[in-house]
Amino acid sequence: MSVPHRPGRPSNQATNPVAYARQLMEELLAHVAQVAESPVTPLNFELIDTCTYIPLSSLQQLPRESLILVSQLLSLFPTLQQDPGRTTDLVVHLLEPQTLSDLLDLGDQLDIVQGLNIQAQPFHNLALSMLEKGKTDADAVKRLAHNQPAVFVNLVILMLCADTGVAERTSNLLVDFLSQDAGSELIESGSPSPDPGQGTVWRRIFTDKDVYSLFYEACDMKLRSSQFPSSPRAKSVSQARLMQWLPKVGKLDWRAVTSSQLTRLDIEGSDYLIAPDGLLGFAVKDMVEFDDPLMARSLIDFYASLFLEISDLATDSSVSYDETLPVHFLIKKGVHQDTVNLWLHPTAPNMYGDLFRDLLYSSAADYIMAYCITCPQHCRESDNTGSAILSRLQTLFTGSIDRVFSTPTFGTDLQVLCSLPRSLLLSGSTLPERSPLRLLPSSPPDPRVYAALATLFHGPPPSPTAQEPLPAESEEASQARTLYYAYLAQNPSLWEHVTSASEIVAMLDLALAALSLISAVASANWPTTPPAPLTNGASTNISQPANSGIEALIASATILPYLLRPPQTFANLVGGRGDSESAAYKVASAKFETLRVVERALRNLVERKEDVGETEKVLLAVVEQRARGGVWGAVGDREGRDIGGRIATLEM
Repeated sequence: MSVPHRPGRPSNQATNPVAYARQLMEELLAHVAQVAESPVTPLNFELIDTCTYIPLSSLQQLPRESLILVSQLLSLFPTLQQDPGRTTDLVVHLLEPQTLSDLLDLGDQLDIVQGLNIQAQPFHNLALSMLEKGKTDADAVKRLAHNQPAVFVNLVILMLCADTGVAERTSNLLVDFLSQDAGSELIESGSPSPDPGQGTVWRRIFTDKDVYSLFYEACDMKLRSSQFPSSPRAKSVSQARLMQWLPKVGKLDWRAVTSSQLTRLDIEGSDYLIAPDGLLGFAVKDMVEFDDPLMARSLIDFYASLFLEISDLATDSSVSYDETLPVHFLIKKGVHQDTVNLWLHPTAPNMYGDLFRDLLYSSAADYIMAYCITCPQHCRESDNTGSAILSRLQTLFTGSIDRVFSTPTFGTDLQVLCSLPRSLLLSGSTLPERSPLRLLPSSPPDPRVYAALATLFHGPPPSPTAQEPLPAESEEASQARTLYYAYLAQNPSLWEHVTSASEIVAMLDLALAALSLISAVASANWPTTPPAPLTNGASTNISQPANSGIEALIASATILPYLLRPPQTFANLVGGRGDSESAAYKVASAKFETLRVVERALRNLVERKEDVGETEKVLLAVVEQRARGGVWGAVGDREGRDIGGRIATLEM
């Protein structure tokens, strides 16, 4: 980016940009000196803005000049009687080539603490921009934690009390600082480190009483502190901020948030006792007053976020299994079953009160989903949780289909069903009487049911890091295939119903959900090992299930002929084929995308299967030819009209 030329004087910007940048800095230094002598002197914003456009390449060659100008600008701020906004933007720009270590070397010239003061709102972004340089300068962060504890005091206050943007930025900054520092093994040692390095940030936050006490002062409804506003609204904001921050920190070090080396704090002259299970124990059970419906809902969402954030936390061999899993911590605190019961028994008395039962129902369902997805083994092996959820779903889905589909919570309840370990829905290779999936037929069609079937049949997403599927993932993938065939045994006309629903253009959500179900099975994450023969005894004409989802679709006489037929155009109606916003076009586009999913799955099958037959190769050629025709198919192409006969011939 070039520096704007200021008219009225010659410029050597093009021939020597570094010299021009030095000239601008010298001119601004002289102007800053004038403002320092007389604070009422108007700032030259034209000159300030021009300096803001000095290229980074020029700043990198003028480090000394940049720091001198920054030092003078910072010394100007305490007495400045004008809006400092554009001036702070300039300081951020001038400091861009500098590291945090460079800034700390300025010593007293750089007062980060004052810039982080809760009252110094115009300077918060400037101070945070300086500290964010620590993301790539771990040694400087450790040095900061060791020598300037007031910085961390102010950071915690900003995170808990500042405006939303500043608070979120501060929260992320603290997590970044902790992530590049050592964990709680040094916190637990209780001995000071001879080298201001390893674990310094963790010790500063979790063992420094001046810092650690701030979480309780800001968030405990019963405490009144001179550092924080005491209104219920302000306390609730701080509580919400802490609940957003703790799962991220717990993911870095579970023990740091579930234990405390401090047993008591002196807050405003009063002795405040700290529970041994740390900040997380305080936030889970003792912080929020349950008669506040919005905070009660936030609390349940916080419980769910613990599962989701810490689900991939590596189990430390030095810590027992029960202590590391969030579910065991929540059980120990006595909130797990109470939260599950909000969904299991919505009309029963609970710790949150009866008034907010409907408001908390969906949050309780989200909690159950997070629990089932991240702790499937615990859900299966729990004495009553898994079976209680199944019984509740069976009760909800029993009765007239019209009544079940019209229940306000039907969509939420289906999501709970999809989160369950698939083995709970099966008995061998059949759907047992207790399986709520038996109560969800493929007809009459419902988009929410089709979306649930797509999730259940597709299988778990593959692990992004593991080269080989994890045992739990392989088991769920195998159960997804078994579940598909078990459901097909109960609903042998599944695909006829699905293809019929996909052509109901007037019900766009239904048509799109039906096509998504086809795509989900075609791209299913099923295991590559051959499946065991079916023993369900149902009249499905299937004794040996397919290895893959695409082979399961090929076995159907319905799906491929349907996909290869050109879509309905409705060209003779207003908003027909030519209208990209019409339902007909949206359905046709979705159908074409489904065809492309099938094409990719077929190609993968042909390329990888050792004993691939001629049928699969011919099918791939036919599908590729149809795909070349685009959404509506090639003009005059007979493939769409004659494909049914060709598929039938291949199957004979």
